Formats: sequence, C-alpha cells, structure tokens
Amino acid sequence: MGYYSMKKILLVIAFCCFANIVNAQKKPAEVVKTNFKQMFPTAQKAKFSREKDGSWEVDFKENNVKSSAKFANDGEWLETERSVKFANVPVEVQDYIKKNYAGFDVESCEEVKQKEKMTFFEIFVEKKRQNFEVLLTHDGKLIEEKKNKKAGSND
Repeated sequence: MGYYSMKKILLVIAFCCFANIVNAQKKPAEVVKTNFKQMFPTAQKAKFSREKDGSWEVDFKENNVKSSAKFANDGEWLETERSVKFANVPVEVQDYIKKNYAGFDVESCEEVKQKEKMTFFEIFVEKKRQNFEVLLTHDGKLIEEKKNKKAGSND
C-alpha cells in the first residue's frame, strides 16, 4: 500500500471519529434520558437540547403544563421549571408584584425547583419598554431582580 493510500485511509478514519464525536454531542447520554423518564413518567412531547454549559434541557408537557428540566451530562437532575398562572402563586408573591410593579403586565410565571436549593418563582413583568425578571420566595421575599431589554427595542 502506497504512502498516499495510507494517508487517505487515516484521513477517512479521522473524519469518521470526528463525525461520531459531533453526533454524540447532539444526543443526550442514555442516563440523561433514563433519569428524565423516571422523574417525569407522564411527560409528553419531550425535546432534548444541549445548553452552552454542556448540560441538557428537556422541554415537555406534563398534565398539560408547559415544563422544562435540566440535567447534567452524567444524568444528574439540576432544575425543573413549570409554568403556573399568576393567580395560582402564593398571595405574598402576588402582593409583592402588585405593590412593586403596579401597572405592569405579568407576561409569564414559573415555579423553579433546583437541586439542594429552595423553590422559588420566576416572574416576568413588562410595561412599555420596561421588562423585568423577578425572583421571589414562596413568602414573597425578593431574591433577585433583573432588568431585561425588551425584544425589539433600540435602547
């Protein structure tokens, strides 16, 4: 076998290995899928996507509720977010938003559970060009407030 034939074979092998590595990164490890199915056995329309940090986010519906779960690449559960109606959050959370964001519309509300951390609410409010993400405990205490640039604004 000639030098160039061997070089071509090695190049093809290297390309195939690279293609397998790239393809493997597009699909979650079996342990991620297995752990997801165990934690959310009634989940429907599960869609896995790779996050920038290497973890996996799974968007799904469970009992007709839009949800997402985040898993480490080794299958460890990290976080779950579930959409909730603002009217269904604790009254202390509602009162905080009504008092501190009077005149704002609640765009969305999620209950967030994180591994080894408290459960909290993530509420998105907006008024004209003002847009905030507000994190609150169940008893209405502020964890964090982030001012977001409204999509489409030129500020």
